[in-house]
Amino acid sequence: MFIHALSDATKDAIKVAFACSIAIVLALAFGWDRPYWSAVTVVTLAANESYSHSIKIARNRVLGTLLGSFVAIIMIALFSQEPGLFIAVYLLLAGICAFLSYNVRYGYIFKIGFVVCALICAVGSFSDVVSFNTIILRVQETLLGVIVFSIVFRFIWPKNSEKSFLQGLDLVNENLSQSCTEITQFLKSDHGLAQEKSQAVEKKLNDTLKVIEAVQPILNLPLSGNYLLYQHKSHWKKHVTIYYESLLTLLDVLSKETNTNIGNIEQHEIRLRHLEQLQTVSQALELIAEERLLLSNQGKEMQSVTALKVNTSWKQLSAEIAPLMPFKARLKDALIVMMVIATCFAMWIFIPLPIGILFPLISTVLSFTIVSMPKQMVNDALIGVLIFGAIVLTEYVLIMPTLTEVWQLALFYFINLFLIWRVCSTPKLGIQKVLGGNILMVMTMNAMHLTPIYDVTLSLNLLVIVFLSMAIIRFYVALLKDG
Repeated sequence: MFIHALSDATKDAIKVAFACSIAIVLALAFGWDRPYWSAVTVVTLAANESYSHSIKIARNRVLGTLLGSFVAIIMIALFSQEPGLFIAVYLLLAGICAFLSYNVRYGYIFKIGFVVCALICAVGSFSDVVSFNTIILRVQETLLGVIVFSIVFRFIWPKNSEKSFLQGLDLVNENLSQSCTEITQFLKSDHGLAQEKSQAVEKKLNDTLKVIEAVQPILNLPLSGNYLLYQHKSHWKKHVTIYYESLLTLLDVLSKETNTNIGNIEQHEIRLRHLEQLQTVSQALELIAEERLLLSNQGKEMQSVTALKVNTSWKQLSAEIAPLMPFKARLKDALIVMMVIATCFAMWIFIPLPIGILFPLISTVLSFTIVSMPKQMVNDALIGVLIFGAIVLTEYVLIMPTLTEVWQLALFYFINLFLIWRVCSTPKLGIQKVLGGNILMVMTMNAMHLTPIYDVTLSLNLLVIVFLSMAIIRFYVALLKDG
């Protein structure tokens, strides 16, 4: 009874905490020296909307790790004795990968690829042997994180993409049917559609559009294990397209009819045309609902919907719902990333920073993550760094040195990750839970070595460097980024 009473947010928090703890314990059991890499992989994958989204990111993360490792080997081989040339090529690659990271399908490969390249170059210290060992370890840790995440999220309170998709379609059909009925009733009356009622219907339609935007990408994800979606994928695509076109029709009629009174024959004819459009929408929604029921209950296709004309192709719909970021905006973000990293390299060269080469590395990771976000979220991320940094640093000093067993270490990370994921479960705090999980791992990484090291100086320096990198990012974002 108690387990069934748990909320979805609590279940998600338990799964994330459990998966990270298991990944850390297994990495230590295998004798790998950087278990936090596998834990960070779990945190990244868990931040996605559904299991199918996470599997897609997992695949791209592995491919990005391999790509970044390959590029790092080439850079170390060619430029290890030419620091100036290395930095120039590094900045150029950063700009190219930042620009390509906005690709809807493959962008994450370029993002994680350059981060891995930067990490190997920094940790490997331009040594062929050390860099090769770092690459092997990184690939192992990434695969471990992916495997642990997949097992935990597949079998413990699994989130079924098919269920989410079908529930979303049911909600869309219900909202569109209600809106269509309400608009039709008002158009048949003598008073027309009042402003207040129009706004209420418009709000419902805009909320419905958000549901369509949420369910539409699911059909572009891996669908193994989702029988209905996989077997009738083209059918579901047509359903979503018809829903989208119906919604646009309702919004168009609504905007034209708000506060319009029948004053002449021409307006009367326009209203009759609108009523015909609404009738067509209503019939389409009824046919889709019938077919949806047949497909779900019997798994058989019904041909009635194929008679409905669809004007928008799936490619068009994907482009309209998730439009590619404008070229100039992508170019500007890539320039910001290059300027942030260049500034951090200059500070590392001319200012005796205590943490050395880790400063440009951390700035690379943060700039690729933060710059792509909306401008107003940068301040939120900065506040998150301060709050989580202070909490983790306090725990690192007062609690972690007392942990003498592996199970105690696993329990420490379980409790912390559970609290972070549960407290930051709302969409508004989505960035905070990912940021909090990463700060927890990075600032306590020395405690996860095979031979634990408890040095508060390093953690303090890391916090200062992270905050300094965030301040530099915030400066360039405020100066150059739109929106």
